[in-house]
Amino acid sequence: QMPNIRGTERPPPRPGYLASDKKQSKAGENDADGNDVGTTDRNASDEADGNDADDILALAASCNVPIDIDEDTFIIDGPAHLRSVHDLVTAPIQQRKFDTALEIFDKLLKGLMIPNNSKLNHVVGATHHNIGIIQCCQGDYASALRSFQDAVMVRTKCLPINHPDTAVSYMRKGMAEFALQKFEASLASFHRALESAPTNNATRAKILTNIGVTHFCKNNLAEALKVFTFALEIQRQWLDGQIRRESIVFDSSVTLGNMGIVYLARADYDLAFYVYEEACLLLTSSFRKDHDIVLSSLAHLAISKAKNEDYAKSIKLFQGILRSQQSRFGTNGPQVIETTGIIGYLYIKSVDFHAALKFLHQVRNWQTKNLDADHTSRKMTDDTIQAIEKCLQGSASVWV
Repeated sequence: QMPNIRGTERPPPRPGYLASDKKQSKAGENDADGNDVGTTDRNASDEADGNDADDILALAASCNVPIDIDEDTFIIDGPAHLRSVHDLVTAPIQQRKFDTALEIFDKLLKGLMIPNNSKLNHVVGATHHNIGIIQCCQGDYASALRSFQDAVMVRTKCLPINHPDTAVSYMRKGMAEFALQKFEASLASFHRALESAPTNNATRAKILTNIGVTHFCKNNLAEALKVFTFALEIQRQWLDGQIRRESIVFDSSVTLGNMGIVYLARADYDLAFYVYEEACLLLTSSFRKDHDIVLSSLAHLAISKAKNEDYAKSIKLFQGILRSQQSRFGTNGPQVIETTGIIGYLYIKSVDFHAALKFLHQVRNWQTKNLDADHTSRKMTDDTIQAIEKCLQGSASVWV
């Protein structure tokens, strides 16, 4: 699923570790100072590659995966070998050793790409898809996009029309395009996935949510709200069933939260509060009251009240969030200080400067201990405190 919309501004792509643009130096190449750097870098790279290869061989031996040493590939003769490769790749993924996992999938792909092996074409498609997912985890969205394109191409040829696996690859392709801010292409991929998604299925609701987020990024608020509503209608059918899964509760709350942010962007604060309140009620039915997603939903609820200039209610909600954060993170946690600053700001908006100073002094004490002297946040806090103190002394305007 796409990242949640977190604010009224356009949400950035999910952050990740971007692949380096630097090429590996070769022997005889010089750095900026004229030093020969190629040999050392190459030796270090070769040593690392050798260690990775040894690790993969050891893992393969433990999982009984046959290897063609000459071709540097896995030999895949049946389902048992595929299950072994699955077991083999699980460990490095769990340890977030994504380069090793990619090496394993590459060897699997080479083993599958042999003549007259059409019976395993669906596995080729699945391997391309899995490679794309790992590349997304690395933040290499351009490479991930190429992998998902390969997955779509293979799955379209070897699977029946509108097969669910093809829909999932289209959806992942759209997510990679979204991360690269190719919104038109992303919408096209999501709509293609929607054609293959089963009616009233949870996956269909997720695709609709992704379409809504993309429309929001294009500032098409009316269309975004329409699509979010369709997604929620599907999710409500699952919520009203005999079994209420946490994943459905979470997905529904995300949809409601996204609707709330659209309402905030349209300055419809009462409806924003309504959908955020429903999201909170849903989440507290399945998650602890101090869970991060519950606190995030409460914060949106408080923001909708602040936007509607109901500062007293907003402050009360943020104070409840603050108590939960203090019990989890202590009084000096960054989350606690951020909420403390928000409460101070809301007291300024409600023209209760004495209460505002109390909270802003706590923020400044934390910033003094944890931020550099020239940090922008420290200057902003100091300037705000000085402006409030001048107001209280009657030597400045009450506007802060």
